[in-house]
Amino acid sequence: MTETTTSPTSPLTRILLFGLIGLTGFAPNLLGLKLLTTVGLHYLPAEIVANQFGVVWNFLLTEALLYRDRRAHRRWTDRLARVAVLANADLLLRIPLIATLVGGAGLGVLPATAVALLTTFVLRYAATEALVYLPSSRVGSGKHRRASRQRRDT
Repeated sequence: MTETTTSPTSPLTRILLFGLIGLTGFAPNLLGLKLLTTVGLHYLPAEIVANQFGVVWNFLLTEALLYRDRRAHRRWTDRLARVAVLANADLLLRIPLIATLVGGAGLGVLPATAVALLTTFVLRYAATEALVYLPSSRVGSGKHRRASRQRRDT
């Protein structure tokens, strides 16, 4: 009996697994945030630094568990860079939301961060799916289209 090494193919399965991985990413993110704010760093820069812990954690788990068969078209450094860009672009949405929740709604920093992460979840999933882990069939068909165009142009 051989072990299957393919990624989940159902979109529902992928988004659920992406969400579970993201939930585990709360731990390094929130622990980093707690540590950084405890040593005196203001919560907004601490959010940016702590985000990197969650980014690396989530990337490693996503690579290992979710998109094993959608990695061949990009090197891991390219995938990590894309994930980091998306996750830090996500901060452009989350930081103002966190500041509003803390300053305006009176939430604590950790609960405000959790609310912001949950709020931007679907956007992060869609962007990661489309921009980092394109399905193999799209990549292949893209190469085929380019080859067809080159043949027509010659």
